[in-house]
Amino acid sequence: MNRPKRAVALRRVLYIGGVEADAGKIRSALAESGLGPFQLGWVDNLDEGLERLASTEINAVLLDLGLLHGRDVGNMGRVEQAAPNTPILLVGSDADVARRTGNTAPYCLLKSRLDGYWLPRVLHEAIERRLMKDALLAGMERAQVTLNSIGEAVISTNNSGHITYLNAAAETLTSWSRADAIGRPFHEVVRIGGGGTPESDDTASPHTHMEPLASDRVLTRRDGEALLIEDSVTPIHDRRGLVNGNVTVLRDVSGARATSRRMAYLANHDLLTGLPNRLLLADRLARALEMAARYRRGAAVLFLDVDRFKSINDSLGHSVGDELLTAVAGEVAMCVRSSDTVSRQGGDEFVVVLSELEHPGDAAIGAQKIVTALKRPRTIAGHELHLTVSVGISVFPQDGQDAETLLRNADIALYHAKGQGRDRLSFSHLT
Repeated sequence: MNRPKRAVALRRVLYIGGVEADAGKIRSALAESGLGPFQLGWVDNLDEGLERLASTEINAVLLDLGLLHGRDVGNMGRVEQAAPNTPILLVGSDADVARRTGNTAPYCLLKSRLDGYWLPRVLHEAIERRLMKDALLAGMERAQVTLNSIGEAVISTNNSGHITYLNAAAETLTSWSRADAIGRPFHEVVRIGGGGTPESDDTASPHTHMEPLASDRVLTRRDGEALLIEDSVTPIHDRRGLVNGNVTVLRDVSGARATSRRMAYLANHDLLTGLPNRLLLADRLARALEMAARYRRGAAVLFLDVDRFKSINDSLGHSVGDELLTAVAGEVAMCVRSSDTVSRQGGDEFVVVLSELEHPGDAAIGAQKIVTALKRPRTIAGHELHLTVSVGISVFPQDGQDAETLLRNADIALYHAKGQGRDRLSFSHLT
């Protein structure tokens, strides 16, 4: 018995600039796709486009490159200001793209390729990524409430060691109010000594520590009372993987050691599969590239996507989909060495970092091993499933010298592989 398909929300797309023929081509391409429904609006000038953005809920903007040349180069900022939470994709002719970027423009859509396959998928991906970001921001707001409701003291600092945040428990534990503590040096507010001696010499600001600290340490509160505590410090990474501060957690030694370990694990691992998350991946990839450069070895990034996973998830249910992703995670991890890293990026996307490669071709061998392993049929909840995967590959140093470039190029190669018909590998330098 077939289950009814879930209704997909209407995606409103606004095309700003170009000519009526371009808008007609885009409208036809979106109508051909099964990823919709899409509704296209078109205006040929920026002012009318800005008015439309102010008055109508728009899910994605297509901005013609013809509006961004010469004295109009600042128009991009005007659109971003009018639609700060809306994905904006550039559209242009081959000449427009060459004039703007020189040779290539991986994030520009060529008018010559606005077909019913590529355009809907690029829009769908952009909109889904925005929805994921919105969900992340909502999660951060919930985290703020959570931090103020837990019993452990949480204190964050910037790279110079000055306090930027205290939760309610930290105010109680230190007897400092948040208003009085923010901006002060960490050691002035959190006076910690080791070995049962208050205010001993190791009260340096926490940005010098990157590992959990010892228990049986003494915190001297603002009112002079001494408390036996356990503390731990975790670095805060930005989206590029760079440390821009720390979070210190203070707790009573009577019983929160297990909670601390669990929090550290959740901060670095995917909840469903247990694989390293984006944060830990950034650290692992940075280390792999550092070692590769130091010893003149190779490294590779594999961006892996389970083909047609959405249809499995929709038809068999999320529990089957989750169990399938967990199985995929385990099999991929078994295909690589302990020195390599497998990370779940979200949804059905995984990233594999292959370190210490002798030859660039070793990346394809490793990727093919994963593809072959995942093709073996498996039974989940009584359903026999046959999987294929698409893999995009970027190799250090040929395809990039840093983590961000390698990840981006592997992602582009993945979409090339899927565009070639799925169930295949694609190297970044061959796309």
